[in-house]
Amino acid sequence: MGFDQIIMMLIWLSGITGFVVLTPKHLKRRLLLATFNFQALVWLCSLILVSNGFISYPIRDFPNAIDVLLATEYVLYPLLYGFHIIYKPKNLVTRRIYLLTSVSIITAIDVILVYFTDLVLYVHYTWYWKWITIFVLFHLTNITFNWFMKEEVAFENEKRVSP
Repeated sequence: MGFDQIIMMLIWLSGITGFVVLTPKHLKRRLLLATFNFQALVWLCSLILVSNGFISYPIRDFPNAIDVLLATEYVLYPLLYGFHIIYKPKNLVTRRIYLLTSVSIITAIDVILVYFTDLVLYVHYTWYWKWITIFVLFHLTNITFNWFMKEEVAFENEKRVSP
């Protein structure tokens, strides 16, 4: 087993362990909703980038099935976004700093994977495009996540009012 496969296994294990250990029981549903919401947008964005030749994933989880690295694009980054949502601070200034830090951490992880492994290869892409992409994806996912949560609160209020 090569170094890159070990990194992929560590990403999968840290994602599963992080979900089980770091998520309070009462916030698991919020985390899953945020994670699945982010996964949908990352899936679309990643496939567009790969099909247009901006990014390449030479070593993948399922090389015959999909051209995207599932470990990062479908497990690690969406879970990090989910943790970003459930641990979001209340103060507006702190929230802005928290957003910039979260986007920068995901970009740093991707840059580390680009320079120290063969998992990700930037063909016509750079770290700042990754940062901008993740920033936009965070905002789009925040919009849809807040819309879903508003619907959930309205639904729960209807349940309580019903006789």
